[in-house]
Amino acid sequence: MISKELEVKIKTLRQNEKWKIGGIAKELGIHPDVVKRVLGVSARPKFDDVNAVARVSVLAAWLPLIEKILEEHPQIKATRILDMLKSRGYSGSVYPIRNVCRMKRSSSNKAYLDLQFMPGEMAQVDWASFGSLQIGKHHRKVHAFVMVLAYSRRIYAHFFHDMCAARVLEGHVLAFQAFGGSSRVVLYDNMKTAVIEHVGEGVRFQKDLLEIASHYAFIPRACNPRSGWEKGRVERAIRYIREGFFEGRKFENLIDLNAQMDVWLNSVTLNRKWTDDHTITVRDAFELERLCPLPSDSFDPYEERTVLVDKKAMVNFDTNCYPVNPDYAGGRLTLRATHSQIKIMTESETIHTYQRLWSKHETLRVPQHQEEIARKRKLKTHRVARSSLEKTLASGRNLMNRWAELDENIQQNARRVLELVTTYGVKNVEAAAQLAMGNGTPRSCSIAHILAENHNISKSSDNFKLSQELSDVHIERKSTETYDELYQRGK
Repeated sequence: MISKELEVKIKTLRQNEKWKIGGIAKELGIHPDVVKRVLGVSARPKFDDVNAVARVSVLAAWLPLIEKILEEHPQIKATRILDMLKSRGYSGSVYPIRNVCRMKRSSSNKAYLDLQFMPGEMAQVDWASFGSLQIGKHHRKVHAFVMVLAYSRRIYAHFFHDMCAARVLEGHVLAFQAFGGSSRVVLYDNMKTAVIEHVGEGVRFQKDLLEIASHYAFIPRACNPRSGWEKGRVERAIRYIREGFFEGRKFENLIDLNAQMDVWLNSVTLNRKWTDDHTITVRDAFELERLCPLPSDSFDPYEERTVLVDKKAMVNFDTNCYPVNPDYAGGRLTLRATHSQIKIMTESETIHTYQRLWSKHETLRVPQHQEEIARKRKLKTHRVARSSLEKTLASGRNLMNRWAELDENIQQNARRVLELVTTYGVKNVEAAAQLAMGNGTPRSCSIAHILAENHNISKSSDNFKLSQELSDVHIERKSTETYDELYQRGK
């Protein structure tokens, strides 16, 4: 029986708001049959009633064949049986076949085992989706990696923007660190990032999952197909997270959401009553766990791929661009990504480390990167001078780099140094250039000054010729005696 107020709500939503029966039932938290009873709507007849049998009569001639097919293939689809009958001359629809399948297949209730686990024996893992989060102009999905210790029911959860294989590994690392150890067995649903396929009685697991299993020395195990009840502890934990943590919660970003989750996991979830004994808490039950100790070396859960450095000295990953040293433009590098970090590497070293962008079609801007490109382009505009200077002096390339840093005219400086080579020789100019760079004054005039001093040549000895017009000008010389008289009077 339901209250009169609830009946009024049902009729109001149906008659005035034109809600469907399923929507009313979901809104008011009641069964759809209750809504139908209040509205006077007759329930759908069951498949084994008289009407269904009457409809089946059109298949009277085909029943022996259908029964044989169902006996050999109990889970075969009605549409597949339809194809088999049509090839034999059947011209009816699929609906009578479906009624026969419903009547022939057993609908007996299944009994489920009450699974019990020893301390430290098993952990159960699954993913749960929690909508999306706006980052910049785009939305990114939000997923939770959830691991539950089967004995104590302690929960660990962490939110990510994707569910790739690298996130599965990262979730394991974070969970084991939070627990302070690993279980002996980890049970998975048949997620593609963990289980490739079931082969008879065996299971093929992903290579990355086997690597982390080897590192932490646990045995991966997959649920039987269509047997989600085998991981009921993690399923209930996901529902608990939805209802007890996520609903109505406000957060700025994924970092904030995970910070709030950590507080909730270490307080509320640990203080709840333990299912097997209500006199103690989950925190107390966790003390009874016998987890395996963690290995001394950490596991690095990264996603790796080879990337091409484009003409702008950028690499593209997950629709976003990251800057690279211009020297690698046009080449290929290795990119390693976790959920929070991007590493760009050569075969021997890491050349860049950036915080990962989770917006879409965004470029990470680094001022030094653009300045370096500008400096490289400035050097390229003087290829002739650079080529001659590099071939002549061992320090030629270093000199031009220093000129570019000082915003000097590379062409003029290079031409002047080559003139000095003609005058003083390569050996002397090389020594003067090394000394000038050591003194922090790599300009060509400094090199010339060093060479002049070392060879006892004064600045006035430079050949200075007047133009023809200036040489014809007559300059009259005045006597300085008048200035001497004025000077004496002033005394």
